[in-house]
Amino acid sequence: VVHTAGVAASHPLDTLDDDALAAVLSAKVTGATNLDAIFTADTSTTSDTSEPHDKLDAFVLFSSIAGVWGSGGQAAYAAANAHLDALAQDRRARGLTATSISWGPWADGGMAAGEAEAELLRRGLPAMVPERGVTALQQALAEGDTHVTVADVDWTRFAPAFTALRPSPLLTGLPEVRDLQEEETAAAEDGASALRDRLAAATAAERTRALLELVRNQAAVVLAHGSASSVTAASTFRE
Repeated sequence: VVHTAGVAASHPLDTLDDDALAAVLSAKVTGATNLDAIFTADTSTTSDTSEPHDKLDAFVLFSSIAGVWGSGGQAAYAAANAHLDALAQDRRARGLTATSISWGPWADGGMAAGEAEAELLRRGLPAMVPERGVTALQQALAEGDTHVTVADVDWTRFAPAFTALRPSPLLTGLPEVRDLQEEETAAAEDGASALRDRLAAATAAERTRALLELVRNQAAVVLAHGSASSVTAASTFRE
């Protein structure tokens, strides 16, 4: 059994009403709940034959990273996918097979296509080629995983933006992110010292130019521009 249904919809939390919430939940939650009820136990019987259901080889739920670490404008979608992850855990606790996979964006026709795919790429989440997704699915089933997260992540871009306002215990537990944070801390300390020395020896006009250059370069990195040449002093972050 493979449950892949989903509704791609974006609703900021303060505009989410009952109808919008129900529309997003219906495909993910209702569908998975119905499948769980049908295949709830190997000892259950059918009304037609009074014989037990065949034991399932797999009960796969296609979930999303939105239910793992959240996603802007997708409160309902995150909740729906978190339900799938919890359902997999619940089925395992009942002695039944279940695997929930929290996917990142897929390429070649995934739900995050067009502008959404481009925005995720800027944030460090490039779309994953389907072949890699299928390989990951096979591995999760072969190893009997209950819940795994599978995504193609550029941690050098994703982690700093995700933790810009507050630290993330979830990401800090990942070796790639932990190593990156240690490198950034060391580089920041060296860079701060060098900047202080540079500004201390500069004139007022030179300090202004140096700080403007620093801000433009950092803005270009965050906004995924190739260089700071497209980031003028009058540019806004939405341009």
